[in-house]
Amino acid sequence: MEASNDLVPADALLPRALFVIPIQTSPVFPGMVAPLVLSKKKMIETAEHAIANRGIVGLILTHEGSDGMYSMGSAVRIIKRLNTSEGAMTVLVHSLKRFKVNKVVRDDPYSVVQVEYKDDILEKSIELDALMRSVVAQVKKLSETNPFFTEEIKLALINAPAPGALADLVAFSLALKKVDAQDFLETQVVRQRVEKRPCAS
Repeated sequence: MEASNDLVPADALLPRALFVIPIQTSPVFPGMVAPLVLSKKKMIETAEHAIANRGIVGLILTHEGSDGMYSMGSAVRIIKRLNTSEGAMTVLVHSLKRFKVNKVVRDDPYSVVQVEYKDDILEKSIELDALMRSVVAQVKKLSETNPFFTEEIKLALINAPAPGALADLVAFSLALKKVDAQDFLETQVVRQRVEKRPCAS
């Protein structure tokens, strides 16, 4: 049988029901690789259960001062884990795609939600190209004086595969305030993300 050359959409390979880990720091934008420290028993057990089931888990930011979660998060793949002597777990995750929670399937013993994956909304234009060049120039200038910008980040900025990915990388590099980062995650229209001109916290 001849192999099909049709490309399979990324979200077709992602589960519609996700184990969920609530996070309090900042969302992990698609394309990013980041460490995550899990200290609570339920979070660790959720990660272990996800690892046993393809390693995909949803990360959703919690609201300030409460355990309530936002409705948008990111699906990530756990690519490495390390158990610490203090009983915590550190995982390295690769963020894959934005999602919106449609409904909560269960909350015990693990949180599971049914999700709808969200694509970038990109309308190519000369104006957007100009905006992207301006943002890259600003970030490159900032990177000259900010030690946070490693050579890896600078290289990624140059080689970001698409405007949406570049906008996300810029936001990640600037270490936005929690609420601003969540707003950025929830913005599907690429031009709107670029126009936010995020500022470092």
